[in-house]
Amino acid sequence: MLDAGGFDPAHEGAVELDLILRLVLQHGLTGFGHLAEPLLSCTPPRLTDEAQRGAILQHLHARGYAAATVASAGPGLHRIGYGHEGQPPVSIIVLAGDALAPLERCVLSVLEHTAWPHYELLLVDRGAPAALRQWMDQVVPLAAGRVRVVDAGTGCSPAAARNLAAQSVADGFVLFLDAEAAVLDARWLHGLLNHGQRPEVGIVGARTVAADGTITHAGLVPGLRPGEGRVFAGRPMDAGGYMGRLQVAQDYAAVSASCLLVEREVFDALGGFDANAFPDHGADVDLCLRAGAAGRLTVWTPDAVLLHAVADVQADEAAQDALFERWLPALARDPAYNPNLRLDVPGGFELEETALSRRPLPAGLLPRLLAQPNDGHGSGHYRVLQPFPWRCRRQALVEGAAPPRALEVVEVERFGPDVIVMQRRVGEDDIARMRRLQRFSPALKVYELDDWLPELPARNIHRRHMPRNVGELLRRGLTHADRFVVSTPALAEACRGWHGDIRVAENRLAPRAWTGLPAPARKPEARPRVGWAGGVSHDGDLAVIADVVRTLAGEVDWVFFGMCPEPLRRFVAEFHPGVPIGQYPRVLAALGLRPGQRWRRWKTTRSIPARATCACSSTALAAIRWCAPTSNPTAATCR
Repeated sequence: MLDAGGFDPAHEGAVELDLILRLVLQHGLTGFGHLAEPLLSCTPPRLTDEAQRGAILQHLHARGYAAATVASAGPGLHRIGYGHEGQPPVSIIVLAGDALAPLERCVLSVLEHTAWPHYELLLVDRGAPAALRQWMDQVVPLAAGRVRVVDAGTGCSPAAARNLAAQSVADGFVLFLDAEAAVLDARWLHGLLNHGQRPEVGIVGARTVAADGTITHAGLVPGLRPGEGRVFAGRPMDAGGYMGRLQVAQDYAAVSASCLLVEREVFDALGGFDANAFPDHGADVDLCLRAGAAGRLTVWTPDAVLLHAVADVQADEAAQDALFERWLPALARDPAYNPNLRLDVPGGFELEETALSRRPLPAGLLPRLLAQPNDGHGSGHYRVLQPFPWRCRRQALVEGAAPPRALEVVEVERFGPDVIVMQRRVGEDDIARMRRLQRFSPALKVYELDDWLPELPARNIHRRHMPRNVGELLRRGLTHADRFVVSTPALAEACRGWHGDIRVAENRLAPRAWTGLPAPARKPEARPRVGWAGGVSHDGDLAVIADVVRTLAGEVDWVFFGMCPEPLRRFVAEFHPGVPIGQYPRVLAALGLRPGQRWRRWKTTRSIPARATCACSSTALAAIRWCAPTSNPTAATCR
């Protein structure tokens, strides 16, 4: 800082920016880092747009851009014209496809609306229909030498065809353009080459919009919703964007090949598109990431605008896997996208409100756990969410998070877990996600199951939502897990042979939630109060003891909590609707089911029907006590 001259009072209103630009001039960008965590809350520095423009212009002049200009793009935003002297040739490469209408529109828009003096248009034929090829041949003599046709051969992949066309270019720049795109502004190439001619830049992309005026491309964050990655997609083209990012040129990890400018020399040095690993999709992202690894910037500019509607294309799983194999750490730590922003929302730039981005302890101090419960109110709560903060975080055994959604592989890589707990994941999307986690995450992967899903009771409400081939899906999912944890020895026995490491972790009542609960006062002459607690998924279990409820209705007060079928309502003295899971223990304790001495004498003189059973779970405390009274409810068992 001292060697650079420190803060310059002549740039009051932009002294920090001026110092940073002088450091960049002396040392480049390698000495700069970024901490993504908010560490300071303070009054922002006093900045003025005029002072900032002055500092930027001085920096550009020092770099040799004598004709540079800096214009305002809004408060704190600036649009830079570098004033390049040269006008290098540009070869625009368009894959012809099979349809004439979009290609005709694309070609005519380029020829009619391009002010750049030195360009040619290469139409790449990959086995086009005869009528389309005839049209291309007719255009060549009519375009005054600006159009030529390149034969790539039938069956040539898009990436290989683009490489072949680029090899026919002598020098200058190549620009890959989709046949579905159309030029709207005569100075579109000026906007791209304004950055393309900078020596530190490797690749430049344009802003593309749909016919309804919404954004279809404003740069790519490849880790955003894998297979999509288009930031601000669907937003109005005149929107400001997050922190004004739709208004100014900026660096991104990648841009789309729908409009991608690269110097021919740079393209050759990078080896062109990798047509072997990415024949159809993903080659543009891979090229940009390789350019970044080679020290070149990928720039998106809003000053080149084209019409281009992105079709809904099914994600190419092979291309995504190839990108993950080569670039997963880079996708998870994209310098153009703050880790406090979510990766699962279309268009991106929404704040991540879970603990995924927070890492309060130094890496490696405690094992890092990623819990992925299937639900937040049933077994996902009492087997995963409830024990996690108490037994793990508060007892300093692990650190980590339990987000309310299943994370994709890029999010998992960004979180960096040592252990992943996947609870009751049986959907096709879940299996695909687990397959990728097995391949791309080194974490220990634990699959957790609390119920025998292949044979749910006929009256269980969840049965209709369960896949018919749930057993097959379970077995497929388990092939991607390192350990299989179940809730009972019987469940472990039922799953024998499905996995090589099956362990039992029985359900337990959480001490903090189930101790110190108030005992409501009871009248001595009151009849015995017998409780049943459960939800709609226990309807089939309740049917087993329905006759017991009817038979004893004249001798005991039945107290139902959570759910009560209509046919049993007239036999039930009290019904209390369900409550959120966090309130469950206190509300259950308030029902007055604690057994008194009279209840114990009464129970010893009555015989329970031999076939009666109870629908007990880790939370059905009253039913457990009725079946097997004990001073330790957590150790009670059912008969």
